Amino acid sequence: MFRDYITHFENKPKYYSRVIQSVVDEFEKWGSLKLPIIDKTNPKYNVDFSNRLPYDNSLYLIKVGFEVLNTENQVDLEILDYEKVNVKVSKNLVEAGFFVKDLYLSVISNSDFVNSNFLSFIDPTDSMFFGYGILFIKAGILVYIPKDIGKVNINIDKRFTKGRNGAFYNMLYIDSGNDANIFENVSSSGGEPKFIFEFSEILVNDSSNVNFHYLQNNDLNTEYFVSRKVVPFGNNNVEFNTVSLGSLYQREENRIFMKGHNVETKYTCIYFTNDSQRYDLIANIRHGNLSQGADVITKGVLDDKSKVYFNGVLKVDKGLKHINSFLGGHSLHLSSECKSDSVPSLEIDSFDVKSGHAASLTQLDEEKLFYMMSRGLSQEDARKAIVYGFIEGAIRRISNEEFKAKVRELLIKKGLELPLEVEY
Repeated sequence: MFRDYITHFENKPKYYSRVIQSVVDEFEKWGSLKLPIIDKTNPKYNVDFSNRLPYDNSLYLIKVGFEVLNTENQVDLEILDYEKVNVKVSKNLVEAGFFVKDLYLSVISNSDFVNSNFLSFIDPTDSMFFGYGILFIKAGILVYIPKDIGKVNINIDKRFTKGRNGAFYNMLYIDSGNDANIFENVSSSGGEPKFIFEFSEILVNDSSNVNFHYLQNNDLNTEYFVSRKVVPFGNNNVEFNTVSLGSLYQREENRIFMKGHNVETKYTCIYFTNDSQRYDLIANIRHGNLSQGADVITKGVLDDKSKVYFNGVLKVDKGLKHINSFLGGHSLHLSSECKSDSVPSLEIDSFDVKSGHAASLTQLDEEKLFYMMSRGLSQEDARKAIVYGFIEGAIRRISNEEFKAKVRELLIKKGLELPLEVEY
């Protein structure tokens, strides 16, 4: 019975027992840990976690190494198998109140920060994959960026060499008055199969802006599940960019709940799959207050026998005004054996709303290939140019030039360098 493996918390926050019970109730209604991607009635993309239970019900300690730098407004986090976190942080941030805390120590010490924020914006039935993480959490870290720092760069490098059942939790709390650039790089290595499950909360206080840039380049021995909840409290600009290249199987779920008024979100997802890779990508954007905008685009290239499923939802709560949002999912197929489904949808409960959605699936155009070859390109170079032309529009949506250059560099490593000189 999976109840025996639910993580035991000492001095857990009062609301945590209620959260746990609601998740358990949902799983017991289903009768198993077989989780659907959309809802209980859609078995097409189920994932069975019954054999993914952790070995025990304990929460364990992460070792945190700390180094203070003479630079300004810089945070570097190196996370190794969720056993050790090496932290390098600017002195001015430490003096202002910055901290990185281990979840285990924070919970048993009854930390006010944990009591106020840990899972405080989570509806467990909103995402049962997030619910799995809540039940079987094994370790976690909490990161706090103090008020009124201004521009701050946060580099997060996660490296995995071991496959450990259970879930790993991250919270990043960005207090008011900041412009945060977050760069998260995830990679795995080693010959053994790895099952990695992460769930995260990014809380963005009033009048702070966030640019989040995520790059996943795991090896093909890795099954990688990541579920994030992003909550802007109000008067925020949020840019959210994700690029996925690796993993045998990845399920990435990003839920952005725009809680406060006057929030703008731009979300761009880019992916490349080949061989027998499978990606399940979920984008759920919820408008929860007045004067909000969301621009969501997913673009990906599939080859060989790979499969991708994209489910996007734009939800507008009741009684809202001045909402403008768009959702698009687009894929390019290079093989007749790859498959993709794009399911964008709108849930609109207000009247003063401008909203739309689109989806497209494009096969490699033989006429375009012929035309470009007739102008002197080889078949391979013509193919690369078409792929680059398809994905470049998504890359240009990224505002950070450093991350944009890194994405283009990785495309070259994947053999997608342009055969022509292009001025960006």
